[in-house]
Amino acid sequence: MHKAKDIIPEIARITVRPKDRTPIVLINCPKCGGDLEMQGVRLTCTNIECSADLFTEHFCKTIGIKGLAIKSIEKLSITHPLDLYDLTVEFLNDRLGKNGGKIFIQIRDSKKVDVVKLLCALNIPAVKSTKLNKIFSKFPDLKVLGDFDRLVEVEGMGNRTAEIVTDWYNNFDATIKPITESIGFDLNVQKQLETAKLVAVTGKLPGMSRKEFTNMMVAKGINVQSLTKNTLCLITGEKPGEGNVSKAIKYGIQIIPYHNFIKSII
Repeated sequence: MHKAKDIIPEIARITVRPKDRTPIVLINCPKCGGDLEMQGVRLTCTNIECSADLFTEHFCKTIGIKGLAIKSIEKLSITHPLDLYDLTVEFLNDRLGKNGGKIFIQIRDSKKVDVVKLLCALNIPAVKSTKLNKIFSKFPDLKVLGDFDRLVEVEGMGNRTAEIVTDWYNNFDATIKPITESIGFDLNVQKQLETAKLVAVTGKLPGMSRKEFTNMMVAKGINVQSLTKNTLCLITGEKPGEGNVSKAIKYGIQIIPYHNFIKSII
């Protein structure tokens, strides 16, 4: 099975597994040799130092802190990504040399990221940014992540996924959330939705896939999401969906043809 076009899977061939073949189950971390255990849907290393470094590397890549690869992170001797915000410029210069000052500025500026990017950086399980945006579009409140009944109302959210998310959020709320707030991260979902540049798309975009369009918008600081009352405008391509157009008219949202929109932002 492989990916066909944007998201549709295509079966390339069917193979039959030999009866005498048994699946390989990892029991030791390939990096440090420590024990592995299932935590929700993830197979995780129980060695705190090892998993902390890998977690911090993921955090930095997601939140936009450049220059902190795994070898640099190991020199910092931290046990959680949020420990980065306790480091001084003097400490970073001592451990990382001439890049310490630049990384200090990137760490400081990363506090400005939105809630969705922060949650993804903190490894929220079972959902990615697209699903989180869909959740917050319907329920613009961080606490919805701890509410199973509301989560399952969101299109595409199954019971098991909702359980995993609520379990994670309850732990986050009790232990990590107070730290993120003391650092200075803004966790006000409603406020961010009101000030964010949100656009929705309907119809086929000429000469460009939805994924390519979304990436181009993100590079310009514009988020592409499903149509809601918070949407700035609806961009229409070829054969736009009547439902989205009707909803945009109902909400009083500006409708802009694709070509006109592209001209306005280039």
